[in-house]
Amino acid sequence: MPDETLELWTDRERVRLRFVSEPPNIYLLASEPTATWPAAVLRAGRATLIQSGERTDGSASLVSDSIVRERVLRRFRDGAGAARADRWFGAPGPLIAIRPEAASARGDSYGRWVQAEFDSAAPEYAARLDRNPVERRFRIRSLEVLQGEFPRPGRLVELGGGSGAETIPMLRAGHRVVVIDVSRAMLNELEKNAARDSLGDALAARELRARDVGTLVREFGAGSFDGGFSTFGAMNLEPDLAPVVDGLGYLLRPGARFVAGVFNRRALVEPAAAALSGHPGRAIARRRRPSPVGSHRFSTDVYLRSIGEVRAAFATRFQLRAVFGLGLILPPPNLAAKLERWGVRWDRLDQWDRRVASRPPFVELADQFLAVFERSGRSE
Repeated sequence: MPDETLELWTDRERVRLRFVSEPPNIYLLASEPTATWPAAVLRAGRATLIQSGERTDGSASLVSDSIVRERVLRRFRDGAGAARADRWFGAPGPLIAIRPEAASARGDSYGRWVQAEFDSAAPEYAARLDRNPVERRFRIRSLEVLQGEFPRPGRLVELGGGSGAETIPMLRAGHRVVVIDVSRAMLNELEKNAARDSLGDALAARELRARDVGTLVREFGAGSFDGGFSTFGAMNLEPDLAPVVDGLGYLLRPGARFVAGVFNRRALVEPAAAALSGHPGRAIARRRRPSPVGSHRFSTDVYLRSIGEVRAAFATRFQLRAVFGLGLILPPPNLAAKLERWGVRWDRLDQWDRRVASRPPFVELADQFLAVFERSGRSE
């Protein structure tokens, strides 16, 4: 019952937590936005619990199933009572399932964490983007770059398509797009959106991480793609870009373009805002590799990268042709809601951002950048 407690051990702290037990799982609920323990156990994919004086090790995973989450949250509320539930849990945060004495889940705990986060976000992802005035403008500018680089219909590969903010417009333009995404729930949303617009025949969706893009060679053949793109996140969710670049090198024909959208490790505005608001540690933590939850606006650890780092990663198979910056005058999307209350003129800021953010040396400090690469003509 949630009025009982157990102790969770991480490598940095020991936390007393209320829990719900539904064998074989124990569910733990984060209520404080600043709590560090959820990231610690999800990063490791393991947890150590002390309950009634006995130690138990178990596997840890984020609960992304909305039905399970609502059922467990109801048990927390029912067990605590309305008043105590409000006091203890506030607006409920991540719900984590611990399976005691389970064999450690083999493979990639970080990948499972990312997958679960995006599975959870999938139903509301498109609406959240549409509501954010900065996100909308960034997406418009991203599409302008994509349409400029791919003016004629062809076969494109997209890494991390989400629910289709760029995919659907590119399908409408006549392209055939093969999309990979770590989240099956996101791909379901994408396929539903494409079917609604009668675009499903031009779309192929595969549940893969960006690092596994090279496996598409077995299905589609080497050099079978006329270009590719990945915007707003997928390139920052991979610890190592080498497998991504190698896979793209096999898939894209010589001369094909790839547009890599990357959140910038050297971004100026968001770290400055963190420092000015009394959180200098958050600004400094963005330079860590990976940058942990709490130092940026994402819900997982991320691998922020500078333009120079991305250029170097692609240099084995691609040549850099152009870089476009997003977000030097425009604020990061997570600050948009606060600024909107002040009556900010977004179109005016967007005009200035377009003028300034892509110019050297300012582009090095933009919140995000779109790097356009060209596949070299080297033989394999």
